[in-house]
Amino acid sequence: MKDRIKTLEEISGLSVGTRKKEGVNYFIFRYKGKNVKSTHSYPKAKCFAEGVKFGRVKAHQNRMDCKIDASIPFIPNQIIETTLSGIQELLVKKEAIVFMGCGGDLYEWIQGITKQTKDMVDPVKQWYSIKTTGGRIDLVMPLPINVDLGRLAVWKIGFGDCSWWSDYKINYKNQH
Repeated sequence: MKDRIKTLEEISGLSVGTRKKEGVNYFIFRYKGKNVKSTHSYPKAKCFAEGVKFGRVKAHQNRMDCKIDASIPFIPNQIIETTLSGIQELLVKKEAIVFMGCGGDLYEWIQGITKQTKDMVDPVKQWYSIKTTGGRIDLVMPLPINVDLGRLAVWKIGFGDCSWWSDYKINYKNQH
């Protein structure tokens, strides 16, 4: 049980405790000392914790409940650290967008990109990060089958420092 509590705290950033009521263990999430959520199963608790992590669920200090921000899609993303050669094997005959110089929390980048592209791209659950020889972190978003490439191309130009995977692997190979 202690391992599960530690995992939930690491995922959500909230304090987590337990209590037993009528023979059932409950996970209790606290924000600034106030209870914001309780659930009786670990899978539901983990889902809530991931929602908090990815910004879909916001715990409010002045209320005993939580507010769901439906404008932010809930996607338990996975970021796989890899190398240029490692990702080339994974993206054979696939296209992706590479966001160059993603400093800070990569999950914040993913959340922002997902929110901006939600009308053009189905949500991507698995992302890749590549570290260049200069220490720059590049974030790779593989494109799913359902994608509006025309709109995405226009969005990509406006976004700035990003590249199509097919161009990146040729133009930036000497940086890896």
